[in-house]
Amino acid sequence: MERADEYSLGLRILIDVGWILFGPLLRLRVEGREHVPRRGGAVVVCNHPSMLDPMVVPLALQRPSLQLSFRDTWRHPEFAFFLDHFGCLPVDPGESAVGAVREAVKRVQAGALLIVFAEGGFSRPGQARRFQHGAAGIALEAECPVIPAAVCGSYQAWPAGATGFRLHPVAVHFGRPMEFRRFYGQRPSTRVLRGVTEELEHAVARLMAAGNA
Repeated sequence: MERADEYSLGLRILIDVGWILFGPLLRLRVEGREHVPRRGGAVVVCNHPSMLDPMVVPLALQRPSLQLSFRDTWRHPEFAFFLDHFGCLPVDPGESAVGAVREAVKRVQAGALLIVFAEGGFSRPGQARRFQHGAAGIALEAECPVIPAAVCGSYQAWPAGATGFRLHPVAVHFGRPMEFRRFYGQRPSTRVLRGVTEELEHAVARLMAAGNA
């Protein structure tokens, strides 16, 4: 049985092909990868400036991951193949995401690395939208660390709504893991979720500022 932190042969090949295709074209750079645990469940919370993000963040991690993604994204054939093979969990916009969140929690508890683009939509370049509470809720229920991450340059490479990407450098920055052990074992209130979410927002904003400096 494959462990959640081990690549299957097919996914390893896909990751290698992804680096061959996107690495040189986007001059993809990764900083802070040492902050990503090599094994064990964790949540990566990230900004979301571009349609490229669901592809470049898994490439940067160098370990298997899964992510929540709106089901509408599968309408784009250029992304559907990657979404399926990168273990994306579909969420229906405007409907309850309880089922997808429960599945995400279960997989994180089993050792998976979950990517959450916490804005719930595309952000403006250099400026994140307010984060939703989903990432905080999953991390607290799964009792796992959260790794803040920031993608810089992907908006310039492929803005939302554009038909193709431009040759522009893209960087993914990972920060130190954050843990919220003081809230483990309890049902988090709205105030707790808001406070944890704000801490995650600030951590990602600092990475964005450093990456765009």
